[in-house]
Amino acid sequence: MHIAIFGANSQIAQDLTRSLAAARTFDLSLFVRDKNKLDTSALIPTGQRSIKIFEYADFDRNTAFDAIINFVGVGDPAVASKMGSAIFDITYEYDKLALDYLKANNKCRYIFLSSGAAYGGDFETPAQAQTLATFDINNLKTTDWYAVAKFYAETRHRALQGLSIVDIRVFNYFSHTQDLSARYFMTDAVRAIKDNTVLTTSPANMFRDYITPLDFYTLISKALAFNGDLNIAVDCYTKAPAEKFSILDHLQSNFGLQYTTEKATQHINATGAKQHYYSENRMASTLGYTPHFNSIEGLTHEIERCQFIK
Repeated sequence: MHIAIFGANSQIAQDLTRSLAAARTFDLSLFVRDKNKLDTSALIPTGQRSIKIFEYADFDRNTAFDAIINFVGVGDPAVASKMGSAIFDITYEYDKLALDYLKANNKCRYIFLSSGAAYGGDFETPAQAQTLATFDINNLKTTDWYAVAKFYAETRHRALQGLSIVDIRVFNYFSHTQDLSARYFMTDAVRAIKDNTVLTTSPANMFRDYITPLDFYTLISKALAFNGDLNIAVDCYTKAPAEKFSILDHLQSNFGLQYTTEKATQHINATGAKQHYYSENRMASTLGYTPHFNSIEGLTHEIERCQFIK
């Protein structure tokens, strides 16, 4: 299977590339803006010749791809906050590139990395299969831009029922390869472990479901292998979510995390505060997806692989 990967320099794309390369059953064409800025030394296993690097200008509709996976977007909330409304143009530009290819090559499957933020709202409760997307249309805020861009892309995809498109909504993701300078709750916590500093967090609890590389690869593999017509959106999930203080206590007991609570913290919420930011929508099971880990198990597996963990 020949797969084109857009946004191949993103962290989650690099993790998936490693997993696909390890399977040695895929030919991978990685697309980036500047291929000189993509470090392939950690991506391509020794002797693996089925991975090639291209810039978007080289993308050719006449090349036969069995699938396109589009990771173009923003992962770091701090970057998303600075980007503002430009996220609309960036999302549309690369989504259109993939869709134009599909219209000329309708046997190709397109996997679009969406976000749980596409539901809108404040996640007072976790997303369900019956959850309605919610946006305050008369009072849109800058924290809505990312969510609306994903929602708009998904709407465009559902209108193209003749094409094979799977939107995968990522809520929370963590990997041992994560850039610890990114401003997430988990990167802040793991950075505190690494630097032997004290994590300061809000006393407010929150609930998260962290998918990690193995389960994410499993979900992508099921979406690629599904035989039949497919134009759906699915949510990422593990065997079970976890509350913030259960995660912190686990990290304290197992990795020596030091933490304290203060009302005023500098945690970045580029898409707005969300207490229950995870999903109980199990549509992905129709693809044959079954997670290996729950959130704490997945986080433990990844943190144990960090180089600074003895």
